[in-house]
Amino acid sequence: MKQCWSFRESSQNGRRWRIQTPEFNQFTLLPDGYLLTAPNQATMRVKVLGRPKVEVRTGLHRYGGETVRLNPGIQYNGQVYARSRWVDVLCEGNLTLLITLQRPGQSPQEVTVISDEVIKVGDQVLFCLPELPNPIKYSRCCSFA
Repeated sequence: MKQCWSFRESSQNGRRWRIQTPEFNQFTLLPDGYLLTAPNQATMRVKVLGRPKVEVRTGLHRYGGETVRLNPGIQYNGQVYARSRWVDVLCEGNLTLLITLQRPGQSPQEVTVISDEVIKVGDQVLFCLPELPNPIKYSRCCSFA
């Protein structure tokens, strides 16, 4: 199954949009966002829409913060990972993102922005919700098989 989400967020003082992922997922910076690759080679593509310049920062920190007792970290595939990766997309109040998930061996599909409410992913035309009047905006754009 292919999954696709569109996030349109805004705030008066927002400076970043952040996602956390276990450190075993590989991070690749792209000109318009980034790609996370899982150990099984499945990927998550984050594409920033409507911005000529995209600034992304990333780093690692201890999973669970200062809580060490009874918190060895993230257990996966017979190993324990003590850190998680944070990935920030910097913004100034408003941001629109498109996130797609791909199975192992699949490449992210081409994304074309047709208008503020219409995005084409591969051969699928997606109709997204228009901007909402409240300060925090989220719209799940689509989920298709």
